[in-house]
Amino acid sequence: MPESHEHSEHDREHEHGEGPEDAYSRRILDSVRRILRAGEVNSRWLAAEHSVTAPQLMVLVTVVDRAPVTATEIGRSVHLSTSTVVGILDRLQEKDLVTRRRDREDRRLVFIEPTDQGRQLTSEAPYPLQRVMEEALEGFSEPDRARLAASLEELVAAIDTPHRKAG
Repeated sequence: MPESHEHSEHDREHEHGEGPEDAYSRRILDSVRRILRAGEVNSRWLAAEHSVTAPQLMVLVTVVDRAPVTATEIGRSVHLSTSTVVGILDRLQEKDLVTRRRDREDRRLVFIEPTDQGRQLTSEAPYPLQRVMEEALEGFSEPDRARLAASLEELVAAIDTPHRKAG
């Protein structure tokens, strides 16, 4: 049997002078880039095929699932600022996918509801990347999902520091 010339990833990393921490950082960044790229590709495809972007579809799905709902509630649900959600809702309303209705008692409250066309689009459009990821995570054990969630939350907290928000 011929001798194997395959090296482990660990061996290759050390051959290039990287320490384990550098190699982990590189692998993490590569994985995050691949996830972001999948999101961009998904959003462009949705825009071409269904005339909505992935964030618009994500907001529309939330409206269909939770209507009547406010922009603030949508923002909390999809982790976007209220002002970003309002801009997305403007575009969805221009496309006749949602309607806005002021509360009769508290005129400051505006409720968002899907139109029939909006409901139809969510039933026909493919799952947003978020749902694809949720389905992929179902293949992970509960402890693995918990570890991944905790690690990603720590990474986000480290990135989302006050000095970085200002810049």
